[in-house]
Amino acid sequence: MIKDATTVGVLTVASRILGFVRDSIVAMFLGAGLYSDAFFAAFRIPDLFRKFFSDGALSMSFIPVFTQMYSDKGGEDAFDMARSALVLISAAGVVLLFFILLTYFFFLESDLTIRLSTIMMPYVVSICLMSILMGVLNSMGNFAAPAAAPILLNLTIIFSAIIFSPLSDHPAVVIAWGVTAGGVLQLAIQVPFIIKKGFRFRGKVTLFHPDSMRAFKTMLPALVGTGHCQINMLVATFMASGMVSTFSQGSVSYLYYADRLVQFPLGLFTFSVSTSIFPALSREVADKDLRRVSELFVTGVRVVLFMMIPSMAGMIVLREPIVALLFHHGAFGIKDVHATAKVLLLFCTGMWAFSGARMFVSLFYAFSNVRIPLIGGIISISSNIVLSSLLAGKMGVYGLAISISVASMMNLFFLLNSLSTVMLKFPWRELCGTACRSLLFSVIMYGVVYITAEHLCSPPFADRALLLAGVAGSVLLGGGVYAGLGLIFKVPELQFLKQHIKRGL
Repeated sequence: MIKDATTVGVLTVASRILGFVRDSIVAMFLGAGLYSDAFFAAFRIPDLFRKFFSDGALSMSFIPVFTQMYSDKGGEDAFDMARSALVLISAAGVVLLFFILLTYFFFLESDLTIRLSTIMMPYVVSICLMSILMGVLNSMGNFAAPAAAPILLNLTIIFSAIIFSPLSDHPAVVIAWGVTAGGVLQLAIQVPFIIKKGFRFRGKVTLFHPDSMRAFKTMLPALVGTGHCQINMLVATFMASGMVSTFSQGSVSYLYYADRLVQFPLGLFTFSVSTSIFPALSREVADKDLRRVSELFVTGVRVVLFMMIPSMAGMIVLREPIVALLFHHGAFGIKDVHATAKVLLLFCTGMWAFSGARMFVSLFYAFSNVRIPLIGGIISISSNIVLSSLLAGKMGVYGLAISISVASMMNLFFLLNSLSTVMLKFPWRELCGTACRSLLFSVIMYGVVYITAEHLCSPPFADRALLLAGVAGSVLLGGGVYAGLGLIFKVPELQFLKQHIKRGL
């Protein structure tokens, strides 16, 4: 699990760093206003599908079924099921693309957001096909190719922005075409790896394969169960787009950039561990080894807690310098830095809930329990809609950020309360010990980093070289303090990580 999580984590770091470079370049060309809001509002829909299918719903519903088939019936039957899923998605994609073309020509000179959405919609089809290939590869132990795919997307968008945007009167349109091209490359990179695993695209195809239909039937509940955070962000984006307040210009961009920053530690630690542990949990559940299920899952959660809590503290204390370092240039002014940093602070207060919900949803889906995550997702979405309606009018975009964080907390509390439906005994003492130690060490780290940041990276963030040195120095010092405390008190999570890193080396 640690080896696979490390593979996913390293590639995720590369992808997220390129993602920040991408967002920084987009901010330079589009700023934080009309054009950036239109682009991010349009990009939110295909990005939502990516998170739904490649990071969530389709993977969660497909992997347990494919793993069980591969274990019980062998590779050929499992591959037949995967080919059936690919054919069905391809057929639906052809119909979708036909309507996209009609929409594109109809709205060619109309609303910019609609125009950008139609350009980027083919990305949705490619990401759905990729999620099937990703599920097959992850089930068979290959985590590298799917984790590397977003790197190609980011490189393609960066290339299109730098090379082609200056040649166009509409840089947002050029960048949108870059998103579509990147989606095609993401799909293409999976092909040689899945062929190496023995999969053949030409072969027996049972169009409505019973097992693929079983996976698709659980996908709709999984959309809500695993994608409630994305749905909440989509609701916030639409509300921010039409918000009549002081923050109407740039509200969508503030939400987008803050969410991107929060997703970095979530992707590095929570997503990498949950991605690597989920196929293993599904195999152990299929073998009815509940002791091993508990052991694997608790180890994963403890590692995530140990890494996520200090990440949350560090993101809070360095929020303004980080935002300024990444986005404060070109049309992205100091007012935008302060607004984005405040939204980031409010997102960070719910980061532990985002992380915990992702891990526990993986556990429920390993047991093929879709009902509990579905109810939790409905609670989260409903809470967010109600809170957003109450807070947005008074607090603007900040009220939307608070609503998303509180909704995630409510979802996690429901999942924890329902844990007895799949596991009668759960080692709460171990998890509470990890959480308390990490919280105490993070408070000490917070104080050290706060004092350091006051001297090394305080406003007005004029010199980017000094700001980079200040942020890097603060991060390294904070990480050193946290790791040093772990070594002094010999915390088991750090010893576990050291042992497996040495073994890997």
